[in-house]
Amino acid sequence: MAAQVFPNGQPRFSGMSHVSVPCRDLAESKLFYSQVLGGTLAHEIPGFVEYRMEDIIFGLSEQGGGWTGVDVEHPHYAFFIEPHDFLYRVAWLWQSGVSLPNRGRATVSKAFCISATRRGTPF
Repeated sequence: MAAQVFPNGQPRFSGMSHVSVPCRDLAESKLFYSQVLGGTLAHEIPGFVEYRMEDIIFGLSEQGGGWTGVDVEHPHYAFFIEPHDFLYRVAWLWQSGVSLPNRGRATVSKAFCISATRRGTPF
C-alpha cells in the first residue's frame, strides 16, 4: 500500500491515538470523565487512569497544580458534537455542576469546548 501524503510530500496521520492530561485531583477527574462525559474506563494504575471516548483515549495523571488555570482559556480540550445534541449537552453539563465560561461563542456549533470540572479542576 502506498503512503498517503500531502501535496508537499509530508506524510498524513491516520488518526489520533491518545491525549495525556495532567490533573490536580485524580478522583474528581475520574468521576468527571466517567459520569459527566460518559467515558469508558480503559486502564488504571496508581496515579494514572485512561478513559475512552469515541475513538480517543484520555490519559489522566495526577500532578499538583494541574495544568489549566481556572480562569484561563488555553490550553483547553475540544470535542465535536452534533448541532441537534448541543443544547442537551449544555443542559447536562449544567445539571452536573460544570461551570461553562462564556467567551462570546454562545451560538450552536459543531465544535464544543469545556475547560474545567465542577471545582475548576482542569481535565
